[in-house]
Amino acid sequence: MVQEPNDFIHFVQAITPIAGPFLTTVGGIVIAKIGSNNNKELTTINARLTTLQKTADDNKSTVGLVKDELETLKTSSRSSRRYTLYKDLETAIERGWTTLEERRELAKLFESYTALGGNGEIETMYDMYCELPLEREN
Repeated sequence: MVQEPNDFIHFVQAITPIAGPFLTTVGGIVIAKIGSNNNKELTTINARLTTLQKTADDNKSTVGLVKDELETLKTSSRSSRRYTLYKDLETAIERGWTTLEERRELAKLFESYTALGGNGEIETMYDMYCELPLEREN
């Protein structure tokens, strides 16, 4: 069957008033569905970001607490070392001599004391101590 060009033109003219609104409706539904899916994805992403932010805030708070505890331990350790150094250095300086073993141990203790931020009076005492002669303990 051979169609006439006029039949085709009549066909297009007949469906044009229906096709426009139909395509617009279908396009609108598709776009609405895509938008709905995007909103769901954005809501999910937003929830994940909120969870990540809460976790980051919790971690920041925990890190702050750990830093505070670490500073407290550092201060306590430094004070303890200071007391020990003061007593041992004072004893050796009053005695007027030291042993190799005592010098080695006090050097380690002084090094850890300064690593914790200790200085001042103990440093002066330690310098005096280092000038003491070495003797053997009886």
